[in-house]
Amino acid sequence: MTAQPVVNDRHYALVVGINTYPGLTDLGGPVNDAKNFRDWLVDPVGGHLPDDNVRLLLSDDGAVSARPLRDEIDDALLDLNAKAMNDIGASLEDFARSRLIIYVAGHGIMPGNGDGALLLANARKGAYSRNIELRAYADWYARAGLFAQVLVYADCCRNWYPQARGTPPTFDDPGRPNGPVQYLIWYGTGPDEFAYEYTETSIPPDERRGYFTSALLDGLRGGASARRDGTLTAQALLLFVRVQVSKAVARSKKAVPQVVTVVGTLSDAAHDPVLAWLSAPTRAARVTIRFPANFAEPVELELPDDTRLPGDPTAGPWTVEVPVGRYGVVLAGTDDGSSFAGEGLFRADGVDRDVNL
Repeated sequence: MTAQPVVNDRHYALVVGINTYPGLTDLGGPVNDAKNFRDWLVDPVGGHLPDDNVRLLLSDDGAVSARPLRDEIDDALLDLNAKAMNDIGASLEDFARSRLIIYVAGHGIMPGNGDGALLLANARKGAYSRNIELRAYADWYARAGLFAQVLVYADCCRNWYPQARGTPPTFDDPGRPNGPVQYLIWYGTGPDEFAYEYTETSIPPDERRGYFTSALLDGLRGGASARRDGTLTAQALLLFVRVQVSKAVARSKKAVPQVVTVVGTLSDAAHDPVLAWLSAPTRAARVTIRFPANFAEPVELELPDDTRLPGDPTAGPWTVEVPVGRYGVVLAGTDDGSSFAGEGLFRADGVDRDVNL
C-alpha cells in the first residue's frame, strides 16, 4: 500500500536566502536556492505545506541596505510560533505531528562557541558575531517544546572563526513545553570547510545553486531511494546528498572537500523521520544532448543514483528520458567533463529541453 501525500497543516517553515552583503563578497546562489526550497515546501507533490505556514526572507540583489537582519528573522519565527500554538492548542495528536523547518543559505562561519552560523546581511570583517547560531536556535526549540520535530538545513560555509560569538535567538525563555522535541541539523559542509556553489559563467545567474541545496532538492524530488510505501527517510536522503555533493566537488576540482554533516537527536537509524512522500510519479522528460562540432570521443551520462549510461557523439544528438535531477556528461571511464560547457553539468526539471555542450 503506497503512502498518500497529505497536506502537512501542522508543519511550519522559515526560509532565508542572502546573496547581498554590503560588507562582504556577494554570492550568486542563496536567493535562488531559498526560492526553490520554498517552492518544494508548498508543492503538492513535495513538502505539502500550506502557503500560510511558510515565511520567505530574501536579500535584495545589489541593494545598498543590508537585509534581512536579526529582527526580521526572529520576528518571522515568533509569528510561526504563535500560529503553531494557536493551531495546535491542547491537542496532543496535533503536537505529535508538528514540525518546524528552518532553511538558510548565505555566508556562514563556525563561531568559537557554536557549530555553524548564518552570517546576517550586515555582517562585515570584525563583526562576524552578527549571525544566527543554528545549534542555539535548535536548542531553544528543544527546550520550548512548541514543535515535536525541528529540522534545520544550512547551505553555508563553516570556516572556523573562534573570535566570533555565535548568537542565540532574541526570544524570551520558553514556558511550559507541550512535549518532548527531537531535532536534526543538516550542515551543508563539515567543520572548518567551505560550502560551494555553481558559479560557472555558462550558468545563467538565475540558475546558479549551491552544491548542497541542489543535491538536497534533487533527493527530495525523487532522486533519493524511497521505501516501498513511497516515503523518504532522513538516512536515505543523507546517503544520496553526500554522494551528489562529493561528485560535484570532484568534478569542479576543489582543493577543500565539502562533506555534508548531520547532527541532532534524529540522526540515528532508530529515529529516522520521514522527510518526504514520493508516491506521486516522478516527473520525467526528454533531454536532447548536443555535442560540440567534430567531437567524437565516447562519453558517459552520470545519473543521480551514481550509475552511468554510455553515449556515442558520432551518432548525432543524444536523446534520453530522465527524471528530475542533476546530471553530468563526462569522457568515458573518467570524471572529466572539462571538454564541455559548464563542465558537462545540467539539470532536468521535468520538461523537455536541449542541452548544448
